[in-house]
Amino acid sequence: GIAHDFNNMLAVIIGFTERAQDLAYDQPFDRKQLLESLDHVLKAAERSSDLCRRILSFSRRQVFDPQVLDLKALVADTEPMLSRVLGEQVDLTYVLPRQAYALVDPAQLEQAVLNLALNARDAMPQGGKLLIELKTVDLDEEGARAHHLEQGSYAVLAVSDTGAGMDAVTLKQVFEPFFTTKSAARGTGLGLSMVKGLVKQSGGHIYVYSEPGLGTTFKLYFPRQPEPGAEALTLLPLAQPRRDNHEMVLVVEDEALLSAMVTKTLERAGFTVLSAPSAEAALELVAAIDPPLDLVLTDLVMPGMNGRDLAACLRKQHPRLEVLFMSGYSDNLFAQGELRRGVNFLEKPMSAAVLVAQVQQLLDRRARNTPG
Repeated sequence: GIAHDFNNMLAVIIGFTERAQDLAYDQPFDRKQLLESLDHVLKAAERSSDLCRRILSFSRRQVFDPQVLDLKALVADTEPMLSRVLGEQVDLTYVLPRQAYALVDPAQLEQAVLNLALNARDAMPQGGKLLIELKTVDLDEEGARAHHLEQGSYAVLAVSDTGAGMDAVTLKQVFEPFFTTKSAARGTGLGLSMVKGLVKQSGGHIYVYSEPGLGTTFKLYFPRQPEPGAEALTLLPLAQPRRDNHEMVLVVEDEALLSAMVTKTLERAGFTVLSAPSAEAALELVAAIDPPLDLVLTDLVMPGMNGRDLAACLRKQHPRLEVLFMSGYSDNLFAQGELRRGVNFLEKPMSAAVLVAQVQQLLDRRARNTPG
């Protein structure tokens, strides 16, 4: 039952209590490490109390207690606990480069990170990598609409693993209350629905990207808030497109709204753009066009043939073709080599300015390397 989530906290309490007992008998006596272990026990007990409040919040019987806080500091505080709970088989990495303020309930955010981390651990029974990272992203109107977000600046908390991944059927149900792929003894199916509830209450959105064998990335989007005492955040206006030529770009994306946004953005920047809803359709289109393409912008994970295989097929016919992959997976996870990746990568969601700049950069490089 719901005892699953309490058992997670009990595991922390028991583990650090046992460590404290061992430290008490060590010679020479290490008072600092003993106090650190007891501090973790106290924090886990406090989080157990917070869990009761979170369950009540889920059932709408407890007031949400949001505060404008630095997500970097909040997330960093979870590292000692997660390192202990996840065990030695999971390689835990934090990438928290900068402060990002958002309106969140601190206890609920910490519990959300724990739930996502433990789900990742369960998906990696033989061990693997878990990456927790914090980024900021500015979304213009079109980029936001394509990803079902409001225009503005967001703090993005991503939790990525190299585990078994999920199929399309599981993905459709993953946030439903009481849905779980675990046994009754290991989970209730409330963890991810509670994570989604936290994000929604904070005015944000949650997305999941996954494919069997490629791991999973959860992204939590929180509207950024100004640092207490600082001026409000503003979005910089987009730079005007400067291209006056007509290089040909093929956009391969199975999400129709996103494909339309990318296509219109690139057309407005001066490119000639074709689009295809699948890799198979893209191959048919390329075979029928003349002159050949300059660049393919393709989603990495699609039904049927994926973006990597599409790129391999196209480069056999057009060795100088530039390929830019886009995906909701974490770019840092790709950089660790755990997920097969292309040389060029664009992380979703992206603003129009970032999209145009990266396409332009690749085509400029191609032009410089063209003989004659």
